Amino acid sequence: MSETSYRPTSGRAIILGIIAFIILLSIFCGLSEVLKTVGSPFLLIPQQLNIIPKVTRADVMEFEMRQSPVEVQLERTGEYAVYTKDIDLLIITDQILEAQGNPWFNLIDQSTGEKLDVKFVKRGLIPFDSSLVKGRPVYIFDITHPGNYQFSFPRRYATIYVLPDNIVGNESTVFVFVVIQLVILAFPISYFIRKLIHKRQEKLSEIRNLKKTNDSQFWEELKKQKERQNGKPNSNVGNKKY
Repeated sequence: MSETSYRPTSGRAIILGIIAFIILLSIFCGLSEVLKTVGSPFLLIPQQLNIIPKVTRADVMEFEMRQSPVEVQLERTGEYAVYTKDIDLLIITDQILEAQGNPWFNLIDQSTGEKLDVKFVKRGLIPFDSSLVKGRPVYIFDITHPGNYQFSFPRRYATIYVLPDNIVGNESTVFVFVVIQLVILAFPISYFIRKLIHKRQEKLSEIRNLKKTNDSQFWEELKKQKERQNGKPNSNVGNKKY
């Protein structure tokens, strides 16, 4: 008599599958972009509660550094961030920061001719940086009133992105909300995993019990299980001949 081994999906297999998917996605898309994609859903609740500003793709401005200076009209007040994914530019920025030099990104208010203050972002990439653009923030600046402004930067074959910032300076607040959301998510996930483990243990117990029976008892027990699954009453179990 041959026995069919039943192996239900375990919680460990599901978790390993998710990890494998993230690793494959990292290989094809880049680890930094995967981290930001994973972290972006955790920003939805703080944005809906107006704890951090909402930023959409329509707010993103993209500039080719081959063209400098450029004139832009900024209607939104508040802090803006400058992002780049160019490796050389990121290294240069870090070196300038270590040497306490001046930012390579300059900003002028055209209504007054005043040069505005541009600050370094003194950290690396975190999962909650904007997933709307590639790379990480290198500079931030504050716009106090709408108007026309001039951006200037060294000319090179690279791309920078300027968008309203909702993370720099709010990292602690974001991390608190992330922890709260993770705790909330842990309950249904743990319940689902426990349910899978319990189901697996029940199936294994049934298989062990079947192994302990003799040949006639095996077929009788098997028929009972089929009837239970089909919702039919158990009648005339011993009348059938095999």
